[in-house]
Amino acid sequence: MTYRKIWEQANGPIPADEQGRPYEIHHVDGNKNNNDLSNLQCVTIREHYEIHKRQGDYGAAWMIAQRLDLTEEEKAVIYQARIGIKHSTETKAKISEAMKGKKHSPETRAKLKGRIVSVEARATRSEAMKGQKRAPYKKSSKPRKPRAAETKPRKPRAVETKPRPPKSVEHRAKLSQAHKGKKPTPEHAAKISHAKKGKKQSPQHIAKRQATIKLNKEKKKLLDQK
Repeated sequence: MTYRKIWEQANGPIPADEQGRPYEIHHVDGNKNNNDLSNLQCVTIREHYEIHKRQGDYGAAWMIAQRLDLTEEEKAVIYQARIGIKHSTETKAKISEAMKGKKHSPETRAKLKGRIVSVEARATRSEAMKGQKRAPYKKSSKPRKPRAAETKPRKPRAVETKPRPPKSVEHRAKLSQAHKGKKPTPEHAAKISHAKKGKKQSPQHIAKRQATIKLNKEKKKLLDQK
């Protein structure tokens, strides 16, 4: 590996532990492509395992754990921690390359036999399950706790509406002149009628409408006199 050669060129041969296993080179910043000498650290396999375990990199810790004589309890803890971690395609390729040629122990084979289900077994199981109905869902006998929204009703928000200033006579005359001869489209008229269905006009709105009608009549009289 390139990073091992870089470390050896600067510091000499990589030492080995009591069991004759060579020390490992750890990338301090976690970037395996950063092979700068300041980023490389020579550690034992156990130290390398502990570093990745502390960092929460359980995938790398699990791979390093295969080179250690860990107890079954320690292996179970690190295995449970790495469940749910998704590897990239590059990492998967590296794992498959590293596992090539390795043989499982008789204990591991026995465990795998219980987990792996053949295609024939799956087919027979699916055939046996055909036509069977699932048991109905049983509701819990325990009373449901009321939610906060049910116990505490929400207070209506106070909406502040600013009254619009009244339009002047000239402004109203201009609007009426601009809208003369214009008819709403059938779609627009249908929308207006649908929106007004079942709605009752307020006394203020009725008073305004009557005042507008009276004003329009006065305007018409003035125009006729001219």
